[in-house]
Amino acid sequence: MTALLAGTDRILGRPHITGVLTRHSGILDAELVVDAAGRNSPVSKLLTNVGAPRPVEALADTGFRLYTRYFRSTDGTLPAQAAWPLDHHDSASTITVPGDSGTWALSLVVSGRDPVLRALRWESAWQRAAALYPNVAHWATTGEPITGVLATRGDRRIAVARASGAVALHDPHSGWAPQPAVPIRCGVPPRKPSLRASLSA
Repeated sequence: MTALLAGTDRILGRPHITGVLTRHSGILDAELVVDAAGRNSPVSKLLTNVGAPRPVEALADTGFRLYTRYFRSTDGTLPAQAAWPLDHHDSASTITVPGDSGTWALSLVVSGRDPVLRALRWESAWQRAAALYPNVAHWATTGEPITGVLATRGDRRIAVARASGAVALHDPHSGWAPQPAVPIRCGVPPRKPSLRASLSA
């Protein structure tokens, strides 16, 4: 999507969105444009390009951090999936996310308030920490890594579009769930001897 299309205003001073312009398909008319592109969506800027006031946004840190690595299988198979992709432990949660074309992700979710756990941004520390959880350890040793450790802060964002004919679904009046099955609020106790000790070693 490269631009929003605006028609006759239905609300004074607020453009009415009637469709989108895409790079490959050209003009697509729509009665409602739904923005589901996530936290880096270009729609806020595209709305201002058609004369809308910038959407009202509020951002709050939820207190957790995700440290994620992506992997690719050498033979197209995926690691054995645990019964539930989200698993809680004393000071961390693990998330396993199978992808397509023999790829997958493993995330370690920890408290953002514990400075020792920020060492998880380093690949060696992340690999040592992932090995502490037998139900997902094989997700970090099977196949080959295709990224380093991607650190993501869990945010709660509220965004209110100021145009008719368009709505945003990425963070409306709720929390941002960076991975499937992550609860809107993720409370992680800051005390965890084994994980903290492994990162300090």
